[in-house]
Amino acid sequence: MNKLPNECLFEVLNNLETGPLFSCLLVNRLWCRIVIPILWATADDHLHDAKLIRICLLLLNAEEKQILAPFEITLPNDRTPLFEYAAYITYITDNLNIGVTYWLGTVNNSTAGSRDAIRCSLIAMFLRTSKDLKYLKVNGAVIQGQTMQDLCNNKTIITLELCNNSFNYEELKEIIVKNSSLISLTLHKSANPQDLASSISDALCKNTTITTLDLSENYLGSIGGEAMTKILRENSTIFSLDLGNNDIGSRGVIAIAGTLHENHTLSSLILNGNSVGDEGGKALAKVLKIDGNNIGAEAESYLQKFLV
Repeated sequence: MNKLPNECLFEVLNNLETGPLFSCLLVNRLWCRIVIPILWATADDHLHDAKLIRICLLLLNAEEKQILAPFEITLPNDRTPLFEYAAYITYITDNLNIGVTYWLGTVNNSTAGSRDAIRCSLIAMFLRTSKDLKYLKVNGAVIQGQTMQDLCNNKTIITLELCNNSFNYEELKEIIVKNSSLISLTLHKSANPQDLASSISDALCKNTTITTLDLSENYLGSIGGEAMTKILRENSTIFSLDLGNNDIGSRGVIAIAGTLHENHTLSSLILNGNSVGDEGGKALAKVLKIDGNNIGAEAESYLQKFLV
């Protein structure tokens, strides 16, 4: 096996289950160097474990530790790991939240806000170190300016989900305009949702990489619905748009329907949970007919009821 090129050895080991891979770590130094990236690529599957959070905290640099200074959190003081494990992680989900909560349960000096601070410092570390981070979900955090700047400069993330978060819309606009790798963007239950659509519309009109946009559950209201018309008119890359559960109402839906015939990219539009009403349903049915779809009176009635 030692005569195999490293690339071939990687392919062999990459097809093993997690259990045997841990045994392979002990074979020799070469195998260890190959197996570590394989194991840590899916480390998020185990980030709910406080022990793994402890290891990640050892990887924080001085700036990331400074985020925690106001909370007087006692960080682990073990020696620095031999590998920069976080460099290999490929996705971060809600497991990070669970793991941080469990880890805080093991220390005695956690204070209000410490959970949020630890998550922000760890996310900053992942953004700094990971060479192949493709998916990031941040749920229920006050996202600090430096983290938003790191997201702006990141060149690997293709799917970003920001749910139940508080952040600066100007910094979000910068991410949308400057991040050239982002393909899918989800914004759920954002702070000040009434301003969300109008704040990011110009940025989305300039963006040329995002193809999937999910703004559901933000309660954008009719004003937010009307703000979406600029995006529908000027953006030429988004083919999937989810505006479900936004209380857009008849007025907002009519505005959206009025621009759909001008959009030649969108192939999926979700509008459930928006109190479309009679006039909104009619406007959508009309634009479908304009686009060459003979849906008929019965289908038109069904469409109206389905969207309410």
